[in-house]
Amino acid sequence: MPTLAYLSEKPKLPHLSAVRRLFSLFVILYVAGSILCGIGLGWMALHPFKHPVTPGEERNARAAALEDKVEFRDIEIAASDSAVLRAWFMRPEQPNGDAVILLHGVGDNRIGTYGYGKWLVQHHYAVLMPDARAHGSSGGELATYGLKERVTTFTAG
Repeated sequence: MPTLAYLSEKPKLPHLSAVRRLFSLFVILYVAGSILCGIGLGWMALHPFKHPVTPGEERNARAAALEDKVEFRDIEIAASDSAVLRAWFMRPEQPNGDAVILLHGVGDNRIGTYGYGKWLVQHHYAVLMPDARAHGSSGGELATYGLKERVTTFTAG
């Protein structure tokens, strides 16, 4: 009977348990990495890098406005959550009665829209160029991608 017992047993393959452990470790690391990266990316999206307008950039914008005889004002808008949003307002010497609000992209500031604003002023439009919440020189801790900004934009306009 010893021969039958030997034949009914499955041969042990020691390398299979090592492969199974390695695969399980890979799956655990992949899931943990995906969760941690997702949390990190979410945090970075809500807290974009703030690039405030430098004194040199502001000086150059004011000098260009003075040279072109454009009214150039600093504007501060107090949002409902008490964040102070800062902007530039430019009005041409002979306005056409229309105004444009130029909004920059994520991680940018009003300098990113300044070229468009200058062009619009040359075509007799008044232009408001705000720094979005948590961007540029504006206050606020979170970029809310329109949830709070839409109310502030309509209030400013």
